Amino acid sequence: MAKRNLLAWLAGGVAGVALLTFFFLYLRGIFRQEPEYNIVASPAIEDPRFPLAVVSLTNALPTYGRMTGFWNNVDDIYAARNAAIRSAQRSIRFETYFMTPGRRADEFAAALIERAQAGVEVQMLIDDYGTDELPDEYWQQLRNAGVQVIFFRPFDWRAPLEYNSRTHRKLLIIDSQQVLIGGAGVSDNWDGDPDIGDNASWLEFEVSYEGQIASLLEGNFFQNWAYMGGELDLGPGTLPAKPSEGEPLYVTNDTSTLSESTIRMLFQMSFLGAKERIWIGSPYFLPEQNTRAALIQARQRGVDVRVITMSSRNDKPIVRYAARENYEELLAAGVQVCEYQQV
Repeated sequence: MAKRNLLAWLAGGVAGVALLTFFFLYLRGIFRQEPEYNIVASPAIEDPRFPLAVVSLTNALPTYGRMTGFWNNVDDIYAARNAAIRSAQRSIRFETYFMTPGRRADEFAAALIERAQAGVEVQMLIDDYGTDELPDEYWQQLRNAGVQVIFFRPFDWRAPLEYNSRTHRKLLIIDSQQVLIGGAGVSDNWDGDPDIGDNASWLEFEVSYEGQIASLLEGNFFQNWAYMGGELDLGPGTLPAKPSEGEPLYVTNDTSTLSESTIRMLFQMSFLGAKERIWIGSPYFLPEQNTRAALIQARQRGVDVRVITMSSRNDKPIVRYAARENYEELLAAGVQVCEYQQV
């Protein structure tokens, strides 16, 4: 009798977990069917209508700016960030998703602490999930030096599903004048991850801009800062009104649902507007149906479409397995898909 009762309790527990999992996935919209649509007669990139189409369809913000730096080597990226921090005279605002303990994080903290102690305002907006490996002592040393640290969306039992909505920005703004953006977190992982047999630096890039775009992205930083309870000081010196000089640019911020993505629409419009080539470098290459269709349409027009993505040596094996499910359709259309091989 006792054994049967135990089995009944175990079966009930398993059924309860399964039901909760189903309910969670249901609330997250995982069973929702993705919309399929077809974009016809999309304007080419050189067409004067192309910028308007992008701005209107992707909720992009038009602006101007000058590129002042480009780095595609991990050592150069971290050196450029630290140099920019050391040049700050008034303010440093930094937002990121991913940080881990190690040399890169220690060097970054040292640069911020030196500037904070020199009287520079330093604000850090740090994703709560992507930086959870760093100990409390790391953040306390920054706060002790005068650095303002706010965590983006810590877990809240009153809104547990919001915890899956993270900030993936890597944004560094210096004196409201210069902005550095790219894909690298503050982590030794970018130097190679021995745990997966990876002994080479990761392929990455960072770009710096000056001009209107710096003010625009500072405003984006302030938005998240305020939403997380930070004091919003818009006094003189912040959000400087820059003239419309430099190259025309636009910034797309994606706050859509999984099925309705403005970033995806930006990619699709760009692919359909291409005339000569589309070269994509991405570690996680998982285009959904509409984006795959745009790539295939481009290839059918004679556009050179190439993709380089991760190989078997990677930090997200399940993502690679999922990505490879899409290769057949793309390869059959003439899209070249290459997996990066470490040498």
